[in-house]
Amino acid sequence: MERKYLAISLVIIVMLSAFMMQSASAQQDQKRTKNPEEMATKKADRLKAKLSLSEDQYKQVYSIFLENANRRIAEKEKMKGMDKTTRKEMKMKHKQETMDKLQAVLTKEQMLQFEQMKEKGKKRNKNKSNNPNN
Repeated sequence: MERKYLAISLVIIVMLSAFMMQSASAQQDQKRTKNPEEMATKKADRLKAKLSLSEDQYKQVYSIFLENANRRIAEKEKMKGMDKTTRKEMKMKHKQETMDKLQAVLTKEQMLQFEQMKEKGKKRNKNKSNNPNN
């Protein structure tokens, strides 16, 4: 009798584990399947909320982020064949180009707020990478 309960409990635990793994895998697949438009919209919406962008600024920022996302996707395969230093230099160049374009659209105050947002994000990401419990 006791073995029967143990066997049933074991089967339930295995089934729950399998379900949880499948669920986690599906969530990761969802994250990876964002298209350039979704990525650009998410970033532009976030800046619109945080920086109080005008409608014209929003359209320009969206356009910048969309171009950036499309370029990243197009160059993804090409970057796989590059050495780490070249890849890093290329990413930095693209990042600077994007910042230059944003600077032409945003006011000085908005650009300052944007820089502060980036710094907070860097600190948050640094804390996550230093703390394995997060």
